[in-house]
Amino acid sequence: AALLGGREVDLDISFVATAGIEAGDTLQISLEGSGAKGFFMRAGTPVLLDTQGGPLSAWVCASSLPLLDGMPHGTNNSNGTNNSNSVLNATDQSSLLPLPWEVDGSIFDCCTGFVIPREERLDEDFYVFYVWNTTCPVGRTGGVVQDGLTRALALKVLVDIPEGTVLTLQLRALTPPDRTAFLVERWRLATYRGVDESSAVLITTNDAEPVPLSVVTLLPEVSLIVPYRPPLVMVQVTTMLDPVDTGAVAFFLTAPTGFKFPENCLEGMEEFNPPGSRCLALNPPDLPKPRAQFDCGPGGGTGCLAIINITFWVEMPARMPDGDIDWYVEAVDDPSHAYGSPSAASAVVGWTRPRGFDPDSMPGRVTYGSVAGVMLDIGIWFQSRVNLTVGDEIYIVAPRALEDFRCGSKERGLMHPLTLGYDLACSFDEEPPAVRLRPNRTLPPGYYVLTVPAITADSSPPAEENVFDIYLRDPDGVNMDVALRVPGEQVMQGLRISIWPLSWVQAINFARTVQVTVPFEVLNDADIALLGVLVVPPADPRLRLEASAGMSVDTAFGEPLPVEGMEVEEGQALMRIDGSVKLLRGLHLIRLTIVVPTNESRFNLWQVALCGERMAENA
Repeated sequence: AALLGGREVDLDISFVATAGIEAGDTLQISLEGSGAKGFFMRAGTPVLLDTQGGPLSAWVCASSLPLLDGMPHGTNNSNGTNNSNSVLNATDQSSLLPLPWEVDGSIFDCCTGFVIPREERLDEDFYVFYVWNTTCPVGRTGGVVQDGLTRALALKVLVDIPEGTVLTLQLRALTPPDRTAFLVERWRLATYRGVDESSAVLITTNDAEPVPLSVVTLLPEVSLIVPYRPPLVMVQVTTMLDPVDTGAVAFFLTAPTGFKFPENCLEGMEEFNPPGSRCLALNPPDLPKPRAQFDCGPGGGTGCLAIINITFWVEMPARMPDGDIDWYVEAVDDPSHAYGSPSAASAVVGWTRPRGFDPDSMPGRVTYGSVAGVMLDIGIWFQSRVNLTVGDEIYIVAPRALEDFRCGSKERGLMHPLTLGYDLACSFDEEPPAVRLRPNRTLPPGYYVLTVPAITADSSPPAEENVFDIYLRDPDGVNMDVALRVPGEQVMQGLRISIWPLSWVQAINFARTVQVTVPFEVLNDADIALLGVLVVPPADPRLRLEASAGMSVDTAFGEPLPVEGMEVEEGQALMRIDGSVKLLRGLHLIRLTIVVPTNESRFNLWQVALCGERMAENA
């Protein structure tokens, strides 16, 4: 089908010769009806073909056109070349004459195939011809058309064609802007014998009957408005489905692979959508992509959808396939045909392709020590974009390589909800390792931090498996916000250090500062150098270290740490270690002094970083 909207298309028009046509006859192709809003042919492209695709004609203004009996003999005024020696090359557009072809005082008309008396050359409403630009009359009344495009062209037939021969007219054309202009268009195909318009004899004609050409309206460009689109979440999409002049009975929306339409795509959307509108999901397994049918109910057509936004449901994929993001909107005059069948293709009367959208994952991050086989607390941060109410669930799935990822352990202690608040219930799954948290109060959209105890893997799992997924679900298990494939830490070999839970001295008698102890255990003799330990207190509000009190380190057992220096600032403390000395197994207590806070930090999480050779950059 040809796409309307001023698009350039290649057309094949088949017809039967109703009378014998002789070599030298002129085939006129005239487009009538819509004037400057109708079809326009690309100059030099039309050619008459036999059933095997062989050319039977040439454009009358091709310099390679051979002279045939009945054509006037003469020379081209611009270059003096005698056409009797030219060779047929009907498809070579570079052979167009650079100036009008003057023959014995007359101009040879590239549009009609007839000669025009010299005195009529000045009638610009009738005939103008330039290099690479043919402007032929629109219904012989004049009109402005685009460069290189015509409403009439003439071909010279090169061979005798018997009556009853099946012929194909092949050409390139610009389509009308809309269906209204197309419906009044007529293609007049007429064959004449003779070169003078007044004496030429009509041999065959189709009497300007409508050509049964299948066309598709280019529907108005639309946008898909999706303000909230997490992966694996049912989201609202707003767009406009305007049938314009197609008379469509229904619309089909085709989404990229991975999306899914619910059975009733408009459920609960009555206040947003036109009365009577309907959406039916088409998700059978044999369809390559999900589709949905939109209309105004059984027998209701699509009139209720015109120039009105419609909002529907669709389930987001986990991630988009590469290069597959566009949606397709098809207006059809019969929605009953099987998808992919020729009849379904012919039923399409309108089409557009809106740009699609990617899933927008909930912001999230996971941080913990990248040491092998160590008990520690995994810090988990996410930014919720929904209200979590009583009964909703925070479901966090960890990589299978982690052990004892659960609500608590005797060795490490309990999970710490931190900004979630302590009035929540916790349960866990072993396969896959996961925790489920159910708050007992409303948690508005915002930033949240928690820690979950676990044991790190002995070696780094593959990157595609070393990921966390965070789901915020309603009481029915329906996803409301999701963060997928949050990267886990890579395991570092040759250095096994465990940071135990911190201990505090209780602030009594209005104490301004208190001491904090960071237990630092070297589990095995180290095979790689450690150059520093960076301690950063919690933020928001930031706990302030008392820089004047400095820091100290005591050894509970094992060899003392080879400390080279200590630096304490209000926001961090750095202990420099001699990297040339092998770190041996032992337990060390790092002591700092903090200013007693007036309120608890929202992100009450201390960070301890182990610094290697690039300590100056990393710290």
